[in-house]
Amino acid sequence: MATTVVDDEEELLWAAIERLPTYDRMRKGMLRQAVENGRVVYDEVDVRRMGFEERKGLMERMVKVVEEDNEEFLRWIRDRMDRVGIEIPKIEIRFEKLSVEGDVYVGSRAHPNLINVALNTFEKCLQILKTLPSIKSR
Repeated sequence: MATTVVDDEEELLWAAIERLPTYDRMRKGMLRQAVENGRVVYDEVDVRRMGFEERKGLMERMVKVVEEDNEEFLRWIRDRMDRVGIEIPKIEIRFEKLSVEGDVYVGSRAHPNLINVALNTFEKCLQILKTLPSIKSR
């Protein structure tokens, strides 16, 4: 009986969100929370007005669910393959006379943050225009 009341409440809240205009509906959602007495409460949330801690908590919960689902799925596949007796094929690839070249930034320029990406792009443009000499070494 209690679960049907909670389900009905959730359905009513979702129906209210579905009646909103498109842009408002894109920014609203339902957040399920467990209260101290074990009850489940659904809150309508405006994503634009969520605080940092609320967003962080929501993202952690979402990632945790995805990781648990993937782990459970992979465990199920492994158990199934063990039961049936299938071995995963092993592939070995060998290369002879292989050489690889690449451009590398060292130190703090190696970190992929916005400032370094902008500097690297700007530097590459100047090198293409031949206004900045290339600083390559082997």
